[in-house]
Amino acid sequence: MILSGLSVLFIFSLIAALEVPGLLKKRYWKELIVYSFLLLAGLGLSLLLVAGVEIPPVSTAITNWVKAVFKIKG
Repeated sequence: MILSGLSVLFIFSLIAALEVPGLLKKRYWKELIVYSFLLLAGLGLSLLLVAGVEIPPVSTAITNWVKAVFKIKG
């Protein structure tokens, strides 16, 4: 389990090392914030999965949210 967690951290670090410098160089600050938020959310969920935590499907929550926002019945 520790090796899997370290592998996840390594892969996410590699992805960030490839993407973040370009965003910084072009001064895309807002994009960097959004990218960092999504990357950290993905990292957190991935580490929870590696730790064996059962995560409920997000598609149900997203569907319910979209239906509430756009007032869709059904």
